[in-house]
Amino acid sequence: MSKIRKQIKKRLDELKKSRSWLGREAAARGIVGNRETVLRFLRGERDTSSTVASGLLDILGLEIRPKQKRTSK
Repeated sequence: MSKIRKQIKKRLDELKKSRSWLGREAAARGIVGNRETVLRFLRGERDTSSTVASGLLDILGLEIRPKQKRTSK
């Protein structure tokens, strides 16, 4: 989850949005019960579920893609 956390923080900086904004947005969309869940995750105090992580990525317009596998020569 630390890589996802790092990318979420980076995207928030790019968008010039606060962590509180993301927490409020996630709560308003029903992704989390309250914004504090998001804030704890972003501070590294707690991990989160894949459902919440997916919702946060969706809000920020991010997606996870698998790396292409290297082929042996």
